[in-house]
Amino acid sequence: MCRVFTTAKRTGHVPRHADRMVLIVLHGPWSPKQVRNQYRRRFGIECSRRCARQVRGWTTSNNPAYRFLLIALSFFLLNVWLRLRWWFAQMPRQRHRALRAAHFRLSRFAKFIARALKDLYGYLHSIDALALQPIT
Repeated sequence: MCRVFTTAKRTGHVPRHADRMVLIVLHGPWSPKQVRNQYRRRFGIECSRRCARQVRGWTTSNNPAYRFLLIALSFFLLNVWLRLRWWFAQMPRQRHRALRAAHFRLSRFAKFIARALKDLYGYLHSIDALALQPIT
């Protein structure tokens, strides 16, 4: 068991209180506090996967190399977005840098990339029929 605190200190909405977190570790040399710190690092992995899903290309292909390429491209675009947001969404401050998160959201970046690709390759307005006569 490990004692954890809510994030109400940061948000200020609810009084801060302590909870108990039950962690099960089999044959591990870590203390409960070390296990909790390792588990907290997983949030970054899950959050980046959730964000990368917004810019990932969709396919029905069974080719694992192509699917891996789309996942790698989504993580690359996510890192580009993070760098651009760090450069262009900062608010001027005296002591530390603060980001204006609403200034450059990931959905806006995804729409920007989609619009640039559509402008580059054009729109598909119609599909020509391969057969000259309808099938009866």
